[in-house]
Amino acid sequence: MIVLLVACLPTFWLQIAPWFNLDYTYRLNAPLIEQKYPISIGNPSSTIFVDAVMRDNIVSFSKMLSSVNFAQGTPLLDLTGDSVGLVYAAAGKPVGVAWLFGGYPGSEKAFEYLIDSIDEAVLKNSWLITSNDNPRHIKNWQASWLRKLGGLNHQPVGTVCLRWPYVWGNPPDKNCYEITLWKPSNLQ
Repeated sequence: MIVLLVACLPTFWLQIAPWFNLDYTYRLNAPLIEQKYPISIGNPSSTIFVDAVMRDNIVSFSKMLSSVNFAQGTPLLDLTGDSVGLVYAAAGKPVGVAWLFGGYPGSEKAFEYLIDSIDEAVLKNSWLITSNDNPRHIKNWQASWLRKLGGLNHQPVGTVCLRWPYVWGNPPDKNCYEITLWKPSNLQ
């Protein structure tokens, strides 16, 4: 019984710590008490409360989307590896999945499996979000894309730097990672 208690204590503490310490953030960049800035995202629109830096990230991302005429409901594939919620924030239509886990053994194979299960016309008309400096990005996505479609029919149209979505494992020399938005070449 004591062994079980000792084994469970760390995970139990992770669950109850936020109740007693509003500055405790387990992987979040800011305490819950700082998540006080309302912002509307998605389609249909939902209001969420975020910290000031996340609000600025969402506003920058939204401005980039507007500047290249990204429309709500447009197919959007997130290959950044850990930008949970970008497709939703863009009010885009997820292609295959809302978000791909990156940085794990098998992440690239999961991406290959995903695009093999999606119709070529859908892929050719989908916008993409990628990252080269995020350690969890889907690596070699271009090679898989070329294998499936025979060519890269997309062009980069915007870039924005976003704060890391968590507080552990980030490169110490950067406080943000760059994402690139790719538009299908057949759209003007």
